Amino acid sequence: MDTFALVFKSTQYGAPGTWIRCNAFYPNQQPALNYNFGNQGFRDNVIKVSPLDPNVVVMGAGTLFYCNDGINFYETDGWHADQASLNWKPDGTRVFLGNDGGFLFSENNGQNWKDDLNYLPVTQVYTLDVAPDNPNKMICGTQDNGILRYNGSGQYWEYVNGGDGGDAFFHPFNYDTMYATIGGMDYVRSRSFTGGAENTWSDCENGISHMRGQFGSPLATDRFLSNYLYTAHDTFAYYSTNQGNNWIPLVGAGLTSPIRDIAVGSGGNQHVYVVYAASNTFQSLRMDVDGSPYTLNFIPDPGTSGRLRSFWAEVPYPDVVYAASTGPSTFNNRVFRSINAGDTWTNISGDLPTSLPPITDLWVNPADTQNIVISTEFGCLRSLNGGNTWTRWDMGMPNRSMITDMDYCVDNGKMFVYASKFWKRNLASRSFGCGLAGRCATCYRTAEF
Repeated sequence: MDTFALVFKSTQYGAPGTWIRCNAFYPNQQPALNYNFGNQGFRDNVIKVSPLDPNVVVMGAGTLFYCNDGINFYETDGWHADQASLNWKPDGTRVFLGNDGGFLFSENNGQNWKDDLNYLPVTQVYTLDVAPDNPNKMICGTQDNGILRYNGSGQYWEYVNGGDGGDAFFHPFNYDTMYATIGGMDYVRSRSFTGGAENTWSDCENGISHMRGQFGSPLATDRFLSNYLYTAHDTFAYYSTNQGNNWIPLVGAGLTSPIRDIAVGSGGNQHVYVVYAASNTFQSLRMDVDGSPYTLNFIPDPGTSGRLRSFWAEVPYPDVVYAASTGPSTFNNRVFRSINAGDTWTNISGDLPTSLPPITDLWVNPADTQNIVISTEFGCLRSLNGGNTWTRWDMGMPNRSMITDMDYCVDNGKMFVYASKFWKRNLASRSFGCGLAGRCATCYRTAEF
């Protein structure tokens, strides 16, 4: 089902022996071997029959097919990949489609499609980076909509590269230089030195092993050693000292699990923290600032009951690092702090509820490490006392917004936190749910600070 699939038709309610195999054709009328499930038949797999004519059918997989005679399916080209939902208008005059690109409709039985009604803000944002002192420069990686950039032009985001967009970052000091991971089922590293416009990107893969593909290879920049980059592909971690011209293995052999995330410490004794994709086991790769070889150090589990999600190490203390667990948790063990590069951990989950949705990201104010923000699948929470107590911090967002990534920027002396789906908030702002202190019985929000 995931890759090679066929369509069959029965005119006798599916009785045994009544099924007929249908034919598939590419747009050039050449026979197609399958319906382009592309290893994603578990999610891109939908078919709908017209309410007026049983021979008129629209079928979606990795791409789209239409049928007007009940037996021959023809692929339509030029539209977005990964079809997820189909439905007909009861009078059969329109068929509606939902895919990773948004919302479309057809008025001729699926042969041609329009996106005139696609006004919904449905782009799934994986990662977001804001230039450290320029809020008018942002870059993000999106599901099946590539790498997008923002240059302060109202609410207009420009497509610049890729199919699936992964991690995306600015150079710490030169905002015309950008890095990203892009791809489909196998990601590559790419960069632009001229502002990130479309057609200015080139792959930088020298030294990367692609023995197996990986969806969403992580990438990280180094704010202390600005030309250093860190990445991973499957179980191998790499670093570059020359902005991705060449990649060097962090350790000689692969690790025991594919790598999900990488965090880089700030200054002093340089530490690189690696999060595994498949478990709550994680490792720290450490090196001295003078560039001596990396050594592999196992870090003890801080006491999570779920998979580790992320680290945050961009604080002015070289051995301080924070960690967050996705959960679920029957205990209050979701956020942790270490002052010795992960050798020992302190639980700073405070009064976070055990029913807290999965944590998706963690941010600590580098100017005030008592100020911690976590994002979840249902919005954000903040602590002003190092994790002892937490309050909701998502006023202005739609209720239960799923946040996947956060970043920060200093603008005119004020620090702002940015959240994926492009929300922005001043760290100094105060608001109180519906205007009432405490927990509001109407909106169920705790007072925010």
